[in-house]
Amino acid sequence: MARKCADCPAETVKVCRHAFGTNWGDKSRNGEGCDHPLDDVAEAWKAAGWKGETVPFQLPKAPELQRRPVRPKVSANILRQAEIFFGRKS
Repeated sequence: MARKCADCPAETVKVCRHAFGTNWGDKSRNGEGCDHPLDDVAEAWKAAGWKGETVPFQLPKAPELQRRPVRPKVSANILRQAEIFFGRKS
């Protein structure tokens, strides 16, 4: 293990928690540490002006499914003619 989470700079911990979200515990072995700290990423984000805030993310609403049109009732006479025409009855 390269470094324990307690030894990481605060900026790196913020970036790590932000980047991995709910999977942070898996990446950090429940806070024990990791083999690949994100120091370079934290420095780049800090230089870009990131202050550790998390932007809420909302998935777009799924489009409403179109319902299939209801097949109109067909008279028995038309059904019989269709069955004769398509060869289902003789």
